[in-house]
Amino acid sequence: MTAVVLGWNGRDDTLACLRSLDRATYPELSVVVVDNGSTDGGPDAVAAEFPEVTLIRLDENRGFAGGVNVGVAAALGSGADFVLLLNNDATVEAGLLEPLVAAVGPGVGAACPQILDGDGSTIWYAGAAYDPRRGHQGRHTGYGQPPLPATDAPYDTDDEAGAIANNTIYGLSREVSSADVDRAFEVAKRMRTAEPSSPRGERLVRQLAAGAPEPHN
Repeated sequence: MTAVVLGWNGRDDTLACLRSLDRATYPELSVVVVDNGSTDGGPDAVAAEFPEVTLIRLDENRGFAGGVNVGVAAALGSGADFVLLLNNDATVEAGLLEPLVAAVGPGVGAACPQILDGDGSTIWYAGAAYDPRRGHQGRHTGYGQPPLPATDAPYDTDDEAGAIANNTIYGLSREVSSADVDRAFEVAKRMRTAEPSSPRGERLVRQLAAGAPEPHN
């Protein structure tokens, strides 16, 4: 398992995120930090406090997809079986990863936790509907409601956030043609509707566990 943390000028947030990952109970976890050209001293602070972390310093802000793609390539290149995508302004509970890994199996492309607001009292994200006509997700499932309990079973969702993915990540680079965009939407649509013709026949699930939410700040 490799966690990919993307940051840009969020020094304190990034350090808090890495401290929470350092407390994770998953036995085999490595971390890749991709810095999108920060100027606040964040990369140096990461290197000083977490020398074991793989730190990739980009000389420009490549945006979310461009930065994440660099981190995912590094994770897969090091042999990771699972990749966790995590924004630097999020912190995780120690037991986050075990139920996510348990939820990934045959026919499952990604698993993601419920995401809570900064104080942990309400849901920020627990899934979302996807409208292929508009090409984007709708309102977050459970937004503003109390956190779901650990006893709730995982369930399918059309879109994911804060996900772990099994070996394959589908993303866009910074420079794409219209044909690339059309193909990406088709891949996303097929994955989200679980059509048999989708890549590897994958579908998305959400693993919801009160003992392992990912608070969102």
